[in-house]
Amino acid sequence: MVFRDIYEQEAYDRACDFCADFSFEDGALRKTRIQLPVERFCRYAYLLDKDIENTGIRFSLSFNLEISNSYKDKSYDEFKSHVNKMAREWLENAIRELEGEGDAVYHFNPDTLFDRREIRDLFLAPYSKEGSGRALKMVLRDLYYGERHPIYFSGIARLDSYHYAVLKAILAHHAKYGVDGEIRKMVEEMEAADNANKESRISAIMAIAEVI
Repeated sequence: MVFRDIYEQEAYDRACDFCADFSFEDGALRKTRIQLPVERFCRYAYLLDKDIENTGIRFSLSFNLEISNSYKDKSYDEFKSHVNKMAREWLENAIRELEGEGDAVYHFNPDTLFDRREIRDLFLAPYSKEGSGRALKMVLRDLYYGERHPIYFSGIARLDSYHYAVLKAILAHHAKYGVDGEIRKMVEEMEAADNANKESRISAIMAIAEVI
């Protein structure tokens, strides 16, 4: 992601209103404009105790916003609306966390949940037999496959506030779209990642066996 200023603006306005270029895996490039609510952006700067021009907002957005390939061919208005929805959601979560002084209240938009980089990392990373990540992966598999992958509620009961917010967004997404959209894609990516991890472990074991 590359950001560009809108040069006819004053510096104050450029802090929360700027252009961005998004690159996709196949080399395609989409340009759009990100406009953050001025009052909320000022609140964010105040909580950081920084000038509005020195919040590092562009760096934070470049790290946290990841647009799925399904939006690559959308119209300009649809693409812009999706990007701005994700950016504003990130800003609101950042403000909640700063206001809570470590006791963050998380909220995730069901429409953009599976486009967030940290959410994708959560589902695609390998996990042990326990943990919040594994519990949420089991929820996705149960929604997609049904009784072939039952949910164990002991794992759900131990979710912290962050992972519980993710769970609520998953269920809201499923209620709105079912499994034939982003949930299907996410499960397919999870299966591919899990298979790749298994092959890597097998290769490592075989290499050790040959040495022994």
